[in-house]
Amino acid sequence: MQSYIEFARNYLEERGIKVHMTDEKSLIFYYNDLVFLFILNLNFPFSLPKIIMKNDNKDYPHFIKKENIVHLCLGYDSDYNLYMSSAEEIISETLEKFFRLLNLTKRQQKKEFFKEFVYFWNKRRIKDNNFYIFFNPGSYTKEIRIEETYREKKRKFSAFYEQDTVNEKYRETGTKRNGIYLPLENINYLSPFSDEWDVDKLINQNISEENYGFLKNYMLKKDFIYIIFSLFLENGFEIMFSSKFKFKTSMENSLLYKIKNELIQIESFSSTRIDSAYLCQRIGITKKYLDKKVAVVGCGSLGSYVANEISKIGIKSLSLFDYDSLSPENSFRHILGIDDTEKNKANGLKKKLELNFPHLCVLNYDYEITCNNFYEQNFEELDLLVFSIGDTTNQLRINDLLLKNKFSKPVLYTWLDPFGVGCHALLVDYSKKGCYKCLSLDENGEFSENDKITFSKNLENMIYEDGCGGSFNPYGNTVLLKGTAMIMNIVKNIFDGKKYEKNPLFSVKNYFEESISYTERFFRREDELYENYEYIVERCECCDK
Repeated sequence: MQSYIEFARNYLEERGIKVHMTDEKSLIFYYNDLVFLFILNLNFPFSLPKIIMKNDNKDYPHFIKKENIVHLCLGYDSDYNLYMSSAEEIISETLEKFFRLLNLTKRQQKKEFFKEFVYFWNKRRIKDNNFYIFFNPGSYTKEIRIEETYREKKRKFSAFYEQDTVNEKYRETGTKRNGIYLPLENINYLSPFSDEWDVDKLINQNISEENYGFLKNYMLKKDFIYIIFSLFLENGFEIMFSSKFKFKTSMENSLLYKIKNELIQIESFSSTRIDSAYLCQRIGITKKYLDKKVAVVGCGSLGSYVANEISKIGIKSLSLFDYDSLSPENSFRHILGIDDTEKNKANGLKKKLELNFPHLCVLNYDYEITCNNFYEQNFEELDLLVFSIGDTTNQLRINDLLLKNKFSKPVLYTWLDPFGVGCHALLVDYSKKGCYKCLSLDENGEFSENDKITFSKNLENMIYEDGCGGSFNPYGNTVLLKGTAMIMNIVKNIFDGKKYEKNPLFSVKNYFEESISYTERFFRREDELYENYEYIVERCECCDK
């Protein structure tokens, strides 16, 4: 380690930098009238060096303050292939990046500050207060509901639109505060430090005409208001940040007047975004999924996995149907656990999903969907109807009903093979050829006892019997994970508008096991199984168009 420190010392001194003191793993040097500490930790050269300085109350791009110490953000170890770099190369690159950052022009500094706008805004907060933002940003100024509560001796603010479907757990009863959401237009007239804001430029050059009118007509009879801003950075990323505007008086006047004539301080607040638009952005999901409506009929093992994953793409409306309760012996292959056994599956999933996804509105129904009650559910309002019930007879009857009534929305039938040897999904548009009934027909259009798409032979030997107590199909979560991944890809394709000439059958096989006898179909390539039309029977009376 000493030799590496000597290399760093020589590197600095060759550039005229004064090195004050060294030991076996660190050195102190002076630059631009500031004192810096260069440190190598015990894991070097498989970790980056650190450069820190004492807090001098000035802000520099990419310098992160923690209490009284400031360290330079050089990136993350995972950003570099440290294994392939020599120790000398790592030290040289680290110090060169340091010099570049310390010699930025004012214009360059401003550009770098904007890359970390939210960080610098949040760290200027006066108190340890935090806003939890539940609402999606938009183009127009709106009044927002803010609940101020105390948790573990810390003040917390929850902000959302009044009409938003935010789970009641997150609408904690607290002190209601005045607040507005205000989208900004031009980053060039802002600073990530509120005490440097030019209010005239903020009002005149950063707010649209419509939003200017809102401020002009919004009457406020308080000496403060909370404002949450949104702003597009140059890289196209939309940020949100929180503030408190303090005024000289509490006399009633328009918010525009008070900002222009009575403003005495803009206080920064830190923010945590948990709005669905941001969470989708974090995982690369398009915002156009947010308004989709989905129903999952059957909340058993596969249905519970599918419902859970569909909730993660940002949809706001999900309907769940299941008349059955979760049995304890199925807890290892269900999203719900032991605490939810002997309870209705749809009810349990509703509680779990709404707890995990605050913006999701779940409607749960603890009864079976049949031909007799199908059209009582307003399924025509959906963007997707998913069946995962494992009841062939009922699904065949519903298939006939949907075809007869020319059901216009996409239907996705999903099921598992016995023993979990595979998972299948049939996407049906009832204006096209191919339907659920085709799966049960031979080439002559007659019902067949053989399952022509299964991956396993001797199906009767794959079901474990409990005598009069019933039977069960043994499988674990591996096939559930693989099947759900396939189904979610289909769902995204549906919402993205992908078109198919006929109705496709999708299949994914589980891992090979010596104890199972497989059909020829199991040994086909994955791409031959993913989108397949061989199941379609031309003589099927349902879909022969």
